[in-house]
Amino acid sequence: MRKISQLLILVMLYQVINSTTLLANNNYSKINSIDKNLVHTNKTFKPSLQLPKDTLITRHSPKLNGGARVEGSIRVLLAESFDINGNAKVIGDIYVPGNPEIKTSSGATYKATLTGEGNEYPSDYTIKLNGSSTIRHLVTCSDAVAISSIPPVIETQGTRDVFLIKGEQPGDFSTIRDLVLTRKYNLMLAIPEGNYGVFRAHGRSGFILGIDNQETTYNLQSLELNTNSLIEIRGKVTINIKNSLVLNSNARMGQANKPTNLLVNVENGEVKLNSESEFYGIVNAPDATFTLNSNSKLVGQVICDRANFNSNSLLKNIFPF
Repeated sequence: MRKISQLLILVMLYQVINSTTLLANNNYSKINSIDKNLVHTNKTFKPSLQLPKDTLITRHSPKLNGGARVEGSIRVLLAESFDINGNAKVIGDIYVPGNPEIKTSSGATYKATLTGEGNEYPSDYTIKLNGSSTIRHLVTCSDAVAISSIPPVIETQGTRDVFLIKGEQPGDFSTIRDLVLTRKYNLMLAIPEGNYGVFRAHGRSGFILGIDNQETTYNLQSLELNTNSLIEIRGKVTINIKNSLVLNSNARMGQANKPTNLLVNVENGEVKLNSESEFYGIVNAPDATFTLNSNSKLVGQVICDRANFNSNSLLKNIFPF
């Protein structure tokens, strides 16, 4: 009788252990399945954190030179010295960590230094207002906010490199890797949602991205718009770029009356606007360098690692400040 009882106990233990193992395996399979689904469905990345509505959020200190203008507030996350030069203007506040020393030239103006609610350290760095530069307030003791890195950009499966001139057709978009609209194309080309390589446009040619009243997502290795080329946006569009976004010589991207309809995530590299180019939208590039040159304009919001403003460039806010 005792042996039968021991045998029954052993059988019951085996069943419990086996059931636990199967449950764990099933849970592991479900977790893997969920993760895979997330990988495939997470096409549209938006910052996961609720960030302040500052016009510029930059990890490192910004460089503001010759006639640069920021209409909105700037939030600097690291305690690093920087200068505001020439007649650069910030029509808003600059938020910085700790309690830096403030130096102003005789021609520079700002209303006041305000103290935030954050840590008063560090205090071993300097902010200089040179020339006839202008800011509204400098807000010290502003603790850094967290900015998320963006997920890796999905690689294209396309193998064709296409160079179009007027009258030519691109063929099956699912097989395209790189796409170049030459100066001789001189048309707008509608691009279906998908994963691609390098997009480049010249002359008065351009890309139409998105669908009216829908959300679409594009994954690119890089995007370059050259002289007078443009990108038209339909509906709400997210563009994930691995390496760089460059607009040259009067290039234009986005909708002037609906800048929040365009979100561009840049994984690394640079975002650069040159020679009177215009961008309407939100740039999320937490590990990239952002540069505005010679009369270029961005209307929206920028999140970046480093920011440079030169030659009468303009960064304009879309949020109240």
